[in-house]
Amino acid sequence: MLDFLSKNYFLALYAITWFISLFTFRKYFDTSLKYFPILLAYTFFTELLGCMVIYFEDFQLIYDTKATFHSSSIYNIYHFIYYIYFLIVLQKSLAVSKHKKLIYLFIAIFVLVNILNLFIQDPRTTSMVYAYLAGTVLLLITLVIYFKHLITIRNKFVFKYNLLAWISIGLVVFHGIYFPIKIIKEFFTDLYAAAFRDIHIAIVICMYILFCIGFIVGKRRAFR
Repeated sequence: MLDFLSKNYFLALYAITWFISLFTFRKYFDTSLKYFPILLAYTFFTELLGCMVIYFEDFQLIYDTKATFHSSSIYNIYHFIYYIYFLIVLQKSLAVSKHKKLIYLFIAIFVLVNILNLFIQDPRTTSMVYAYLAGTVLLLITLVIYFKHLITIRNKFVFKYNLLAWISIGLVVFHGIYFPIKIIKEFFTDLYAAAFRDIHIAIVICMYILFCIGFIVGKRRAFR
């Protein structure tokens, strides 16, 4: 158990961020982020469950005849919900009609890629990598559109105290760095090194710290 906790210490930050999101909920309860604490809780329990499946052989969701233990199914479901959620949240925050319609198209494309991915990879035992990569690309493009939207406002107060802006920065940091790592991990396994896991954890921590900063400094009237 101590080995499990020492290798998955980042789970504590997930829980801390969730508690901060609840403590500051009054700042954004009537915004497009009102369901964000639910996603944070879902993320925490998904990661906890995934780590337990990996570290404890007696705790399994799917077990195949090759004696391989799988946590892919819970992450595939999680990633689908995760990307849809953020695309919808960002879409609601955009002011330009054509941008809103574009994000609807992104959501449709993402759903289609997920459906097609089902015919390529078994979602019960394999990470749906094509769906994941598509979700990342579409989310990053949407984040660029959102930042352009903030720039047009030309208000430093809005950017500095806007919770969604801080969350978006965190998402860009994480997905921008992890995207090439994911490609190497899935398609160039010989090049994948243990150091990449440390980088992965580091950018997760960075993302969640940015989330926490947003919850703490965020103000309702700055939300855009």
